[in-house]
Amino acid sequence: MPLILNAGAELLCPHGGRVTILPGQQRVLVGGAPALRLSDVQGAPIVGCPVAPTPTTVPCTLVAAVFPGSWSSTVLAAGEPVLLQTLVAITNGVPPGPVVVAQPGQGQVQAMPG
Repeated sequence: MPLILNAGAELLCPHGGRVTILPGQQRVLVGGAPALRLSDVQGAPIVGCPVAPTPTTVPCTLVAAVFPGSWSSTVLAAGEPVLLQTLVAITNGVPPGPVVVAQPGQGQVQAMPG
């Protein structure tokens, strides 16, 4: 199985801007940090994209779409599939670019009691 992304993952736009990750669940931990789900990354803001706006370019400011193959079909966190290192997503930049998984942050899966 591919590695699971957690809140410590480093996701970048193709130009080096960072995806801001705010996990929506705290119970399922992967490598000591909350596992990421589709809703945690879809629409997530991107900060620091260095692309200068011109008539033909726009900097990346958010994750525009996450595509099938990006999540597990068997592992759930708070009722949603967890995201995998196989993440396939694009930004809203012009032209749009792929989101890069620089570091998945994956480790051992744990469920918190309660």
